[in-house]
Amino acid sequence: MAGQNTAQIAITWSYWGNPWEVRVNERIIAVFESENPDIKVNSLHKPWSEYFQHVDGWLASDNPPDVLFLTSIQRYIEQGYLASLEPLIAEDSYNTGDFYPQLLSLFRHRGQLYGFPRDNDTKVIFYNKNLFDRAGLDYPQENWSWDEFFTTAKALTRPEQPQYGVAHSRDWLPMLMWQNTLNIADHQAYSREHMVSTPEGIAALAWFVKLIQQTSPLQHIDVTTSEAVSYFTRGQAAMLFGNHAVVPELLQFQGINWGVAGLPKGKVRVNKIGGAGYVISEKSGKKAAAWRFLKWLVSQKGQAIFTESGAMMPSRQSVSRSRVFSQLKDPAHARVFIEETLLGLKKVDYANDGKVDDILSRNLNEVLLGKRDFDQAMQQVKQDVEQLNAGD
Repeated sequence: MAGQNTAQIAITWSYWGNPWEVRVNERIIAVFESENPDIKVNSLHKPWSEYFQHVDGWLASDNPPDVLFLTSIQRYIEQGYLASLEPLIAEDSYNTGDFYPQLLSLFRHRGQLYGFPRDNDTKVIFYNKNLFDRAGLDYPQENWSWDEFFTTAKALTRPEQPQYGVAHSRDWLPMLMWQNTLNIADHQAYSREHMVSTPEGIAALAWFVKLIQQTSPLQHIDVTTSEAVSYFTRGQAAMLFGNHAVVPELLQFQGINWGVAGLPKGKVRVNKIGGAGYVISEKSGKKAAAWRFLKWLVSQKGQAIFTESGAMMPSRQSVSRSRVFSQLKDPAHARVFIEETLLGLKKVDYANDGKVDDILSRNLNEVLLGKRDFDQAMQQVKQDVEQLNAGD
């Protein structure tokens, strides 16, 4: 045994995550090491709020993590920090055909593949069946519209109880523009500025503000997922906008009989392709061991372990259609997540998106607080964005 430990190759894997996610990752490491006794995996964990500032330092150092859990990887590729996986894929004749192509595209750059997706940030609407039954409403149907969604949320809003139609989240904002335009072919050209400079974008914002004003318990734009989930699990919001990461928390509340529906459509039905995955540092001196570990992370077994937590929409088509995923609560839920994943479009980040988001939040929050009307706020948004661009 001592000789075996001496021969081990030690690699480092960095990731973010809540305590439950750390526990799942520790289990993954334990199973991998039991099957690969010549490799020792040391984990490097930071919470989401700190992770990326550490990543910049790690990757710039002489000894970065060998394998990293990352999202929005393009800038790291352009800085030369990430290794192309193409030589490793070719040497192993590794088959990438089981991954959802839309998700795999997130990790391509100039024809080279730099990583593999773990999951997808597919957005759905969770709904409380008990509250729907009490109100005498039909459950959401596939292909429902913004108007149908708003009417349903309005019918479920009873502030005196208190009960509201929907616990929204700011994560809906990037998709509103896509949902309200027929010109989906150009969706990657839409920066956040298009939301404040086009009729389709302004109409989408107006709908979202009206939805919040009349049906949400949270009268501000910047609602976090945890805030929204807390209202849903207390039975104070009949619907919840979110992704598969909220499922473990919902499963803890046995008193809530909940279902899953696809997003309502504006002019078109569309969702988002997004999510994080695993990459290898270009500076890693242990790429062979790192590659073995990365392959195992995204293998059917590796994905099944994480999928059992209830917290992810698998990136492998075979796992998303397996009993592991479909039996988490209801096979119908799995079908909705798969359908919505197939409707996903790739989000492109632009340099000013974060600053425009701040401008939007500041001004629209004043509308929600009753300090100005929507048209006044949008005029101010346009002025603020013009000043931002002038400053560039």
